[in-house]
Amino acid sequence: MLYRTLSNSTNLVYKKNTKNNAFELIYASDKDLEIPVRIEELLQKFIETKQRVIDLSIGERDYLCAVTAVQLDQDGTNGVVVSLISADKIKQTAESSIIIMVEAFVLLLVISSLISGLLFRRIAKPIAIITELTKRYAKRDFAQTYTANTNDEIYDLSVAVSKMADSLQSQDEARDKLFRQISHEIKTPLTTIYGYAEGLKTGVFENIDEPAEAIMRESLRIQKITENIIFLSKLESKVEIFAFEEHNISEILERAIESIENLAIIKDIDIIYTPQQIEHICLDAEKMQCALTNILSNCIKYAKDCITIEVLDSDDAVKIIISDNGKGFNVEHIDDLLSGLSRVKSNGSGIGLSIVNEIVEAHGGRFIVGNKSIGGAEFSIVLKK
Repeated sequence: MLYRTLSNSTNLVYKKNTKNNAFELIYASDKDLEIPVRIEELLQKFIETKQRVIDLSIGERDYLCAVTAVQLDQDGTNGVVVSLISADKIKQTAESSIIIMVEAFVLLLVISSLISGLLFRRIAKPIAIITELTKRYAKRDFAQTYTANTNDEIYDLSVAVSKMADSLQSQDEARDKLFRQISHEIKTPLTTIYGYAEGLKTGVFENIDEPAEAIMRESLRIQKITENIIFLSKLESKVEIFAFEEHNISEILERAIESIENLAIIKDIDIIYTPQQIEHICLDAEKMQCALTNILSNCIKYAKDCITIEVLDSDDAVKIIISDNGKGFNVEHIDDLLSGLSRVKSNGSGIGLSIVNEIVEAHGGRFIVGNKSIGGAEFSIVLKK
């Protein structure tokens, strides 16, 4: 629009007469325009003001005036071109430009609002929903789930949060079941202790040795359950410190066998194991012995008359297989064995095998529980070299 306004200017061409040095009008783009002042006076005004553009009033109209010296002919005849632009046209052009700028600003504002709305629906809204869900999950309210339909990192985040909620919910359920299991385990010896104590108080027992031994035995049982609970809690919370060093797994296994050997002799159970030289691997000897002892104790509790131990050595791992010839596990209980939730007890409580699992996982290994094809329970520990 500005270029169109400039192209619509009025141009007057004056030629300088060489005889009298006066300027004569030889061309006017607007035939109706009359100049009320002489061109010499106009040129003098430019010289005095030293400006390239000056204000000029012609009749009742105001113009912006510019003067350019030109060479009209090849013989050196000089001339002057006077360009006039109506001030009203300039004003109209400025107003039109302002209107265009305002319209462009409004258009940009509308576009930015649309983009912001799209971004809100695509980013801000899913993030707000995920944030609200995490607050609910922190309060253990897992009733709602959400998966963002964005196919980007926000989708991955929503899936991760949902998986976290599922994990937390499973842990809460497992914790509740474990608490019920622990309550059941502790309730039995407490009931026994209370019964014997009441009998002592009422004089039912003539010989106090039997009730005293029963009270001591059940007290030790509660103590063992409590120790296992504390130990498992430390393992799960990563508070328990592991001291990893190079050890011979065969020597650790032999020490575990020695710790339960007397009990096996009392119950007339044979332990079949052929010691062998195994390459040293990095592990915590004390905790690994604890894990092996827990497994052997469980086998002694349910074996008929035999426990078999095998150690398989490969290039990248060592596999320890401990099995008994008892009844084995109910298939529906196997999934709960490593979480301490099964009614099948290990080491006097329902959390023995979960302790083994935590220890083995801390070593970067795998603990596998199942049944042998010919009957009986089978426990496998796989440790990487």
